[in-house]
Amino acid sequence: MKKEVLFVFLLVFFPLYACEKADLVIPYDWEESVDMSLRFLPENRFAKVDSTEWVYAIPDKPMITHTGVEAVKLRAQQMATIAWRPKNGDIPSRYGVYAEGTIYTGIPYSLAIWTDTHVGTQTSLFTYLTAVDNPGSVLYTEDLRRPPYSGFDCAPYYGSTCSNSVMYAFGIEPPIYTYMIPSLPGIQCLKEQSSESIESCDILLKPGHVVMVFNVNRGADGKLQHVRIFETTSEQGHDTWFRDFSADEFKKWWEKGKYVRYRYKFIDDVTYSPSPLVPLNGEIGITNYRSLEVCTTLGDGVTYWHGHDVIITPVAKGYKTIVVFKDESLFLEKPIHYPATVLSDLPCGEYKVHLSDAEGYYSSHFTRFEIIDAQVSGTKDEMLRITFASEMCSPRYICICNGTHDPYNYYSFSDSTREQGLFEMPAVHGERTTHFKVYFKGKYNTIATELKGF
Repeated sequence: MKKEVLFVFLLVFFPLYACEKADLVIPYDWEESVDMSLRFLPENRFAKVDSTEWVYAIPDKPMITHTGVEAVKLRAQQMATIAWRPKNGDIPSRYGVYAEGTIYTGIPYSLAIWTDTHVGTQTSLFTYLTAVDNPGSVLYTEDLRRPPYSGFDCAPYYGSTCSNSVMYAFGIEPPIYTYMIPSLPGIQCLKEQSSESIESCDILLKPGHVVMVFNVNRGADGKLQHVRIFETTSEQGHDTWFRDFSADEFKKWWEKGKYVRYRYKFIDDVTYSPSPLVPLNGEIGITNYRSLEVCTTLGDGVTYWHGHDVIITPVAKGYKTIVVFKDESLFLEKPIHYPATVLSDLPCGEYKVHLSDAEGYYSSHFTRFEIIDAQVSGTKDEMLRITFASEMCSPRYICICNGTHDPYNYYSFSDSTREQGLFEMPAVHGERTTHFKVYFKGKYNTIATELKGF
């Protein structure tokens, strides 16, 4: 009997001790929605530790970071294999709806330039998945084809396009249009343009569409046998996925589309870190992500501009109070209002929110967000001069549009431009009005501030 007790004791407590000593790495896009305390817990799921803390359970196994070609392919695989399921009604799509209860793979297609919510380059995979899990999120209440957006080639609030997905795979920001890809730093047009010469991670471009070569198989004689490409497409039923071709099929597809072959010369600088919500190739991850108890309508791990309301969805029932912490200190408590509670006029800082029951125990997990601010202004004479500054976030790039229906032109900031806080370019004069957005990267997401009338 004593031996049996000793065995149970060792079985339960030794893994806890061993994992606390382990050197585990938190993936880049896991913005903690819980107070993290890494311990060994079975079945990769959230487990209640005490009244205030939920533990994200990761087994005692280091997470490996990849670089170069392997990193690019893994980042593409994240976008194409991410699994999600609408849980509170249907989510709008360009061809109808993503039906409640149906499991989908791949980021949905949506040209999200009106909301700047492209998944990967602007919004993290984690934020997207938590928005899917939140029954009160914008994925269920907003349709980018409808007012106030009235966009085209879009529908769901979060999504991706062909160029956004390929840019994410290569670690390039911003989510540009396809026509701008040849002018990006590091993008090289190759001399050899035959379909037989392609290699993994080649970029194939035609007017209006871009794909990436994911994998190439050749026979013992070196001849092409099979090609797999990675793409996000507006074709019904596909979105972000892998498409397979035989050598003959690929040649016909190549010639019909008149694709041009490019390569990214800085590919060795691309890095990849595993995401526990999108486990790949035997990585340790969480496959039975628990339902949210509280979340913002934009998801968990969100960056807001100062002055914007933060709308909290208390998903779980039975709680009475929303408890708000700012920079780890108690900030305010207020009664819950269902289906949503609005937090207005919040000062800048980092926030976490959870729910309290009638007895005052903080028994729900946290949802996290931040409030940031930036100063942006512009002048226009012979030159368009845009100045920007922020102590809370990093300026990343600018988008300029001359007229409502003109293409959006994105320009990444160089290190010197970021330091000076000044972007200059020749002004475009005429009847059209220039408006622009300056994008800043916060802790969680990349968001924009817009100025019009130049």
